[in-house]
Amino acid sequence: MLSIFSCSAGHTLSSAVAMHLTSFRFELVIVWRIEIDEQGKVLPKLDLLTKVPLRALELDKNRVIETAPLSFRTLLGVLGIEATLESLIKSLCTEESS
Repeated sequence: MLSIFSCSAGHTLSSAVAMHLTSFRFELVIVWRIEIDEQGKVLPKLDLLTKVPLRALELDKNRVIETAPLSFRTLLGVLGIEATLESLIKSLCTEESS
């Protein structure tokens, strides 16, 4: 089961939390900041933070969890915001839960 919700910390910062509700309690937090430069250009800034139990990190031999934030930023530059978020959500869903 995948649960996604957002919470606000004021007018300058929002975040969304994606949790895969298993015995491991795996969480991804997407922090979304919007910056506006002096010319009025809107610059969205997204970051991915991971929260996983130590046991899950020990099982992650390919360091996927550790490299997820950098990979997320790379995908943003290639795919854009919507496709990156869709890709992230699909990667968390198993065939059994679809």
